[in-house]
Amino acid sequence: FDNIIENNQSSAIAIVHYDISGRPTDDVNYDGTPRRVYIHDNQIRNNAYQPSDLAAQLGPLFADVGGMPQIFYDGIGEQAGRFAESDRICVAEDPAVKRGILFGANGASTDPAYFDCAHASLPEVVLDTPEEISEGEKPLTDEEIAQICTPDGDGPNFDAVEVTCDTLSAYNLFADPTDPRANSNGGIHYEMITPLFTDYAEKYRFIFVPEGKQAAYNSSNTLDFPVGTIIAKTFTMPRDFLNDGAGEEIIETRLLIHRKEGWKALPFIWREDRGDADLALAGGTRAVSWIHSDGSNRSTNYVIPDANSCKTCHSTVRSESGSGVNQETVLVPIGPKARFLNRDNLYEGESVNQLAYMAQQGVLAGLPDDLDSIDTVPDWEDTAADLQNRAKGYLDANCAHCHSPGGFASNSGLFLEYWREVDTSYGICKTPVAAGAGSGGLRFDIVPGNADQSITSYRMDSNQPDVRMPEIGRTLIHDEGVALVREWINSLSGQCE
Repeated sequence: FDNIIENNQSSAIAIVHYDISGRPTDDVNYDGTPRRVYIHDNQIRNNAYQPSDLAAQLGPLFADVGGMPQIFYDGIGEQAGRFAESDRICVAEDPAVKRGILFGANGASTDPAYFDCAHASLPEVVLDTPEEISEGEKPLTDEEIAQICTPDGDGPNFDAVEVTCDTLSAYNLFADPTDPRANSNGGIHYEMITPLFTDYAEKYRFIFVPEGKQAAYNSSNTLDFPVGTIIAKTFTMPRDFLNDGAGEEIIETRLLIHRKEGWKALPFIWREDRGDADLALAGGTRAVSWIHSDGSNRSTNYVIPDANSCKTCHSTVRSESGSGVNQETVLVPIGPKARFLNRDNLYEGESVNQLAYMAQQGVLAGLPDDLDSIDTVPDWEDTAADLQNRAKGYLDANCAHCHSPGGFASNSGLFLEYWREVDTSYGICKTPVAAGAGSGGLRFDIVPGNADQSITSYRMDSNQPDVRMPEIGRTLIHDEGVALVREWINSLSGQCE
């Protein structure tokens, strides 16, 4: 009430059922039917004069009753019968303001009698006198933060978990603070079976769990790490992929720190002299060049993401007890999932399963006794492994952090976790929902037997900002990864109608 609603090409007010969105909901307690709506005492004028898009498709349904109404009600919730008086949709506006229902008892109607009712106003809200607010905890001073960021001892500086230090060395994660590739202070080194592609950079990964705490095993999602955990990932560029002795350039180290309020992402850029790495919340770039595995000279302007960009890939939407309500977006690690970690690594000169080693060290609880029971991705480069599983593992590592129900691209309806069936939701003959220009004029995400007509391989093989996928985290096309996915798509059978 008491609004001015004017000059809209489509309706001034639309009252619609949730089902009109075409989006499913898993919440069995959710009722998407609008009820007990009372529209009154507004100034409504010059609307519905040129309906466009979806409204243009609805307009012809009202052709026999004088065209699109200014107040539109779909009536979906009342198809099985009229609402009780207490739930009716009521409109008390100037009679000149046309109102209409699409699915009325006799089809579309603009009879104002359908909306001729009223509801009592809600009682005025009277707030209680607020209780006296205590001072609470005072923020730390710069001097106190500097003191916390000064390591005291040989192990990781877990005291600094709750603050943001200016240098990587302040967290005391490595015995040699100038080399984040080895000799961690109590961290556990791990490798991914199939890793995320980042412009051909090599990566060194370590997990630091506070003494006396444990991560909980999870069969499908990231291991549940306790508060205080620090995950460090360092990115380097080898100078010559054909000569290990040529060395590498250390570019950046990213920390994921599990604070009391959730995970925090902190990027650090290494100085040219490698004396330390400095906090770079705004990100940065580094010109790098190398001799590639095919002998060619390559180069790129490597991008270090800003701290906010980390949310694009590391965010997921969670709801209270899976109910679909009280949703919040939280930051989470991506890589440390059992299906990516279930492989051997060298520890103290011995080859040991990474998950088993974490359990032996007391930092992982709930690991199954039978490691073969873990649904594990194959090495994407292992040509002896099943082609489809290799491609699915690659898509999981590079795409599923966004293309999952809680991910950044959940609205696309394309879900690429490794454990999913290869069906329509995996892209088979699926029409794009939110690709826009990124579809390249192609009709389906994956066309069995035809990678050239598949949006998925088209976007992976592009570097145009509005087309490429993944859209951040790379400046180069991963030729080898694209070739794998194309080979898999071309091996599929079936037709899209």
